[in-house]
Amino acid sequence: MLKRFGPFVILLLSLVTLTGCFNGSPEERIHKILEKTAEKESDFTENQEPLNDLEKKEKENMRKSLNLIDDYEQIVELSDEATKNIDEREK
Repeated sequence: MLKRFGPFVILLLSLVTLTGCFNGSPEERIHKILEKTAEKESDFTENQEPLNDLEKKEKENMRKSLNLIDDYEQIVELSDEATKNIDEREK
């Protein structure tokens, strides 16, 4: 029985051993993967800068809007006070 399966076992072991030789070393594969990752990160970084600038502008616009709301509230208070003063003077 071993004589019959012996050549197949040897062939199978030889194929398994040789497939490890054709794929390259693990270091080479890792290096290729890291290079691809670095390329993708550089694209991400290029796209991230304009987004950061837009976010800063948005925050600045929001701050200005909030300041205008505060100013508007003060204007309303002062105009109400002025209206009361006018009403009191007319009495």
